[in-house]
Amino acid sequence: MLELKNVSKVYASQIVALFNADLIINPGELVTICGPTGAGKTTLTKLISAEELPTDGEILFDGLSSKNLKGKKLLSWRQKIGTVYQDLRLLKDRTVAENVGLPLRIQGKKEKEVASHTKDMVEFVGLRNRRNSYPDELSYGERQKVALARAVVSEPQLILADEPTGNLDSASGKEILTLIKGLNHLGRTILVTTNQKEIADFLAFGRVCELNLGRFR
Repeated sequence: MLELKNVSKVYASQIVALFNADLIINPGELVTICGPTGAGKTTLTKLISAEELPTDGEILFDGLSSKNLKGKKLLSWRQKIGTVYQDLRLLKDRTVAENVGLPLRIQGKKEKEVASHTKDMVEFVGLRNRRNSYPDELSYGERQKVALARAVVSEPQLILADEPTGNLDSASGKEILTLIKGLNHLGRTILVTTNQKEIADFLAFGRVCELNLGRFR
């Protein structure tokens, strides 16, 4: 499904965030990228989601190449990936249901379909009674669940979760990880990044890759 071939990312300040990275993710896999802060994990997710492009190398995803991503090809690439961002990026003036349904509305889905899929995902993450609440009215763990539901609602081919438990207590973190495992059991392909070894251990039935100083070990 996804392949990184000798991918490097160098920023204008000559900081090498990723160097000659090779990675293959197959359909239905759960892959955890584990490494310390500054290892290049967030850069990796930005490259895979086409938020940024590689300085060198190539990323292949569902028949497309990062070397010629423009217009409709770029839009298609991005719509096939659901991302849970570290900073969540929820819209504060939208309810839980409105935030979750946003990707479907952007894709032009009919309102009946948006409502049905949104209802299912809100219930899946356990926020049925909070569907009309706003992000500022939720705990951080609940907001993380909203971000996860939004990433999954359009049934993307790949789900990226960048440090999904970074600001959560142990119990809330396990709830998020249990949801991620449940999604994988349903056949979803998922890439998780984390700087916590215990998270990699919790998801250990999947594949774990170590990243440090922009290099895979």
